[in-house]
Amino acid sequence: MQKLIKKLEKTVLAILCSATLYWVMDNSQNPYITLPTYEKSVTLESPEHHLGKNHLFLTDQHGMDPTKKFKVNCYHFRNRNPKSFCDLYQYHMSLVKIFNVKATHLYNHSSYNTNDLIITSMTFRDPYDGKTKVFQPSAQDITDWKNFFINRRSFHHKLLSITLPCWVIYFLYLFLKRRHQKRKQLMPKS
Repeated sequence: MQKLIKKLEKTVLAILCSATLYWVMDNSQNPYITLPTYEKSVTLESPEHHLGKNHLFLTDQHGMDPTKKFKVNCYHFRNRNPKSFCDLYQYHMSLVKIFNVKATHLYNHSSYNTNDLIITSMTFRDPYDGKTKVFQPSAQDITDWKNFFINRRSFHHKLLSITLPCWVIYFLYLFLKRRHQKRKQLMPKS
């Protein structure tokens, strides 16, 4: 029975250490995850743009900070078409002229400020036919996009809210076990 209890103690300790280490490492890479996120409406006029691997990067040349690059998640930037905006214009992105972008900027008050944008509408010139078009994600896509950020943050809060009480219970168990062993040692043998 003692071997089983020791093995169980080691297993619980390994799980708690792993969860805590994961939480600490992920927060060191993405400190904005644990801080509250705020929303602000943003309008970008004729932003410069380039396509990354999974993101469209926009730089507002006429705004307050012309060096700030906003990041748009390509997977969520879609409308009625099953393909995203990035997929549709992937090979001709340099020919796309963006005139106006209306979006919600997600940010927080950390030194590592996020630059994530949720675009509500974008006016651009289509490189295929030369016409000016408006690309608008549906309300459901915008909601899914916001939930993506919220759920990403909520996982860390849930992990922390489970891990911290488990650590308290584990240390309380070790304290009571040690106390019980000391009492046993102090008791006179008959």
